[in-house]
Amino acid sequence: MTTFHNLSDWLMEFSRSTAVWYLKRLSARDTLGMNAHRGGTYMPRDFLFHVFPSLNRPEAENPDVRFDLRIDSHPYDRNIRAVWYNSRLRGGPRDEARLTNLGGASSALLDPESTGALAIFAFVRDEAGDAKEAHVWVCRTETEEDLAEHNIGWPVDPDQAFCWTSRSGAFLVSSCITPENGDRLPPRSRTDSPGVARILPDRRGNHPQGGRNASRYRSRS
Repeated sequence: MTTFHNLSDWLMEFSRSTAVWYLKRLSARDTLGMNAHRGGTYMPRDFLFHVFPSLNRPEAENPDVRFDLRIDSHPYDRNIRAVWYNSRLRGGPRDEARLTNLGGASSALLDPESTGALAIFAFVRDEAGDAKEAHVWVCRTETEEDLAEHNIGWPVDPDQAFCWTSRSGAFLVSSCITPENGDRLPPRSRTDSPGVARILPDRRGNHPQGGRNASRYRSRS
C-alpha cells in the first residue's frame, strides 16, 4: 500500500485516477466537537448515490454499504459504513446520508481538533458500480488547505462543499450535486488552477482554542 508523505504527492496520485473527490470543511457535527456520542461525516445523499449506486434503495430501511477507507494524512485504515437514514419515507424525521463507524476520536475525521479542517475524500470507483475504497486527506496546516483549494481553483468555505473529477473539474455541491447534474463552475476551475505543483507561503499563526481551524469555521444554525 502506498504511503504518502505530503499532500502534493497525494493530489498528483488521485488527479491521475478515476477517483471522484469530495471536499468539505469538517463541522462540529461531523467530528466529536459537539461532545456527541456518535460522529460521522455528513455528505449529500445524491452524491453518495453517485459513488455508491447500490445505496439508493428506498424500499430498504436505512440501507448501507461498507468499504475500506484510508486516511493517508494521519495514516489510519478502517472498514466503514455509508448509510442513508431514510425514516422520513416512513413518517420518521430523518432523510440524510453519513459515513459512520469511523473509529472514535482516534480518527482524524472525528477528532474535535479537526473541526474546521478541510478534508478531501477521493472515492476510487470503476464503471461496474460502487466505489470499493476511499482515500482521505485531512489538511493539517493552512499551507495544505491553500494547496488543495488552488488545485480545484476555488476556496472551500465552511458552508460549501465541492465535487471534483479529472474529467469535469470542480462542481459546487449544494443540496445534492453530482458531476452529471451539478452546478458547473466557470472554466477557471479547470484552466486557471495553479495545480498541485504550487504551494503558497505558510500563513499559520497560533491555533485558537476549540480546534486548530476554529477561526475558519462558522457554525451553521
